[in-house]
Amino acid sequence: MLLYAPAALQQMIAEAIEVGYATALREVQNGDFDDKLREWHPTLFEELVGRKTCRLDLRVPRDVA
Repeated sequence: MLLYAPAALQQMIAEAIEVGYATALREVQNGDFDDKLREWHPTLFEELVGRKTCRLDLRVPRDVA
């Protein structure tokens, strides 16, 4: 169970998850999945394309970093 794993291992896994999420968010932001989104959920895709604010802001606020 991960709960009982050494702290260094828990930290490494947490960082790997964060990197994976950040990478996925960047790919979505860059439009890498637009074709898949259009295929999976065409109504949602058209709704998002119609908005000018559908881009994700991945910047970390200065007070958090």
